[in-house]
Amino acid sequence: MDKLSVLLGGAFGAMAIVAILAVFVFPPPGVQIEMNQNDPMLEYEMASGSYDLLSLEEIFERSESGTVSIESKRTGQESLLRGIGSGFVYDTHGHLITNEHVIQGAKEIIVTFLDGRSYKAEIIGVDGYTDIAVLHVNTSKDTLTPLRIGDSSQLKVGESIAAIGNPFGLSGSMTAGIVS
Repeated sequence: MDKLSVLLGGAFGAMAIVAILAVFVFPPPGVQIEMNQNDPMLEYEMASGSYDLLSLEEIFERSESGTVSIESKRTGQESLLRGIGSGFVYDTHGHLITNEHVIQGAKEIIVTFLDGRSYKAEIIGVDGYTDIAVLHVNTSKDTLTPLRIGDSSQLKVGESIAAIGNPFGLSGSMTAGIVS
């Protein structure tokens, strides 16, 4: 299996989770996922085996730094068109996940992190059928805060969920609901 297939496969599962971030139903013990090793809660959770559900406030606080704003620039018939969307940090190698429709037809993609730093991104791969895209930014690892990925197959109808992102360029936005 090539690297792009692995990233897109992981991206599909990841996007399902990030779209409903409250799935902070952490992966079962023993599942290996690359995550931010500097997360102080990670040591406790791995040592204790405790995977308690987090409050909406805790989810937001722990996820905001891994959420990015994405601006795509396209050329239209007579003008420059801009698209704005959200994405998240997938790993410490600079891979980001977003929706394919956010970057579709983009000539240039700018990713802005919570601290205001912006970087040009390159498209690694897209899947229009699942509306997933993998981007890459060249930045230091300390800029990247990967979000933890849960197992979307464990979701049940009625569970509480949350979505965190930058709709219409509004950073720090969160909404909540249930799995339907």
